Amino acid sequence: MIPSRVYWRWLKPQWPHDEFFRHNPAFPEYPREWDDFVRLLWAHPEHPQRPACLYPEVPRSHHQQDPSPRLSGPHSTTAALQRERFDGMRLASGVHSAVSIAMHTSAAAYDVWLAWQLRTGWRIATVEPRLLAAQLPAVPAKAEADVALVLFCANCSGGNGGTPAPVNGDGWAKLLVRQLGLLARGPDGAVRGHYRGLVGLRWLGRRLWIVAAESPFADAAAQAVAVPPVTPGRPTLLEAARLVASSRGESCVDACAPAMCDDGLLPLANACVVLSEHFDASTSCDEAPSDVDGGAAFPGKGTDGRLYLGHVAQMRCDARAANVLRLCVCIEL
Repeated sequence: MIPSRVYWRWLKPQWPHDEFFRHNPAFPEYPREWDDFVRLLWAHPEHPQRPACLYPEVPRSHHQQDPSPRLSGPHSTTAALQRERFDGMRLASGVHSAVSIAMHTSAAAYDVWLAWQLRTGWRIATVEPRLLAAQLPAVPAKAEADVALVLFCANCSGGNGGTPAPVNGDGWAKLLVRQLGLLARGPDGAVRGHYRGLVGLRWLGRRLWIVAAESPFADAAAQAVAVPPVTPGRPTLLEAARLVASSRGESCVDACAPAMCDDGLLPLANACVVLSEHFDASTSCDEAPSDVDGGAAFPGKGTDGRLYLGHVAQMRCDARAANVLRLCVCIEL
């Protein structure tokens, strides 16, 4: 899964015409897909961000010729090509060295680590930003810094016997798409990043694990404890977050300075009641217009005097839009 704001900020402005996808020099009988475009774009030497593309040690593609004509070809290999490419490989699992550049983790060891993360995590009942921020410490103690959040999703499917989790028609759609703003659906209709009924991501600066009802990790998740009360004298994340209105056309980075604006905390301002109280305006709010920097420069007050909610996955601290008064979340840690 990737945040939707990656699409709005980096991909949509440069998205190619349909002809790019119809023409595939490597496999003329097959169209190119979106990941082909992303790899070509980010590998270009003049790309301003120059992010790195990581390739797995062994690709995820089929390693045997698929009997289906639709799937055989670019996503499959013959048995001979399989041997040529992979039989001579020495995998990280077979390398023993006192100094390791990359850590190899077996599936069994990964499962043990996941179960430990869930058992020692903090159980939460909501991902609503302000309700959750009111429970979390602004500056966690050293022993709390790596504690994960655990959310049990009773109506999220998948996990039983490795069955893929469909994103439509159950709790995954509500959580991942509407509340957390992720591009969570793959071409097969399954949740991207799903592992045995478990999805991990970052939310309000912490690791969040969402556990489906049928997941083999459900028992470990049931052992997570409720978020402990914040000790007296320590502010909660909600208390430490300061709401600041920007000047017209100003970004939240500039409005917060010298304090910090964190993209992950902007959802704390994305509520109609909060906007109404801060701007002393009517209680009705509209969704941000997607043609204004993809809606990234909201929540805030538009040029027409109306209040606009931002799209969770698109909001950015560095975004700015002419004549828009942004409501920023600033924090000093």
